[in-house]
Amino acid sequence: MAIAYGGVSGGAATPGTSLTFSHTTTGDERVLFVGVYIASTSDLVSGVTYNGVGLTRVLAQQSSFDSHYQYMYILVNPASGANNVVVSASSSVNIYATAAHYTGAKQTGQPDNQGSHTSTVASTTWSDTLTPVANNCWMVASVRPDYGRSDTAAGSGTTMRLLQSNSIAWFDSNAAITPVAAKTLNYTATITRWTSIYATLAPPVVYSGHRVTMI
Repeated sequence: MAIAYGGVSGGAATPGTSLTFSHTTTGDERVLFVGVYIASTSDLVSGVTYNGVGLTRVLAQQSSFDSHYQYMYILVNPASGANNVVVSASSSVNIYATAAHYTGAKQTGQPDNQGSHTSTVASTTWSDTLTPVANNCWMVASVRPDYGRSDTAAGSGTTMRLLQSNSIAWFDSNAAITPVAAKTLNYTATITRWTSIYATLAPPVVYSGHRVTMI
């Protein structure tokens, strides 16, 4: 089984101390990502859960143009079926989030690699480049276009899965990166400022034709 896209969902609380929305996971060897953006210059997100289980923070990125916070969280082997994603904040704030899951992914040591990117320069295009460690990874990205751009879209070699409230978008490579090499995801919108967090997702290790999945 190769990595495959499983599904996406999202929600917004404007404002609130928590955001709750349902996400349905299916398939085997699942990994769930949650991207979060809050309209605050303080790191207010105290945690993200799925079906009551806490996700691990991959990165937090403070934008260089308005100092607002963006996050990426991950959960390996999330519960299957329809369950709630809950984003909690220590103070009332506008919260925007997307959740996306993938199947056929390694069940330990995720993400494979990660990075973040922000700029004060407004542009119609934006890109993130990352080199995976393992072969046959997918690249994923949580991207925030400033000014709430409704025309945010995917550029070449990139698939947009969801634009939530024109405030945060989820993108991926929609294909394995093989052989191992730098991969670039590309995004477009009416001229805007951008910030993003991105990662690579690894498949299970295969030795001599035998699949090895760590539990």
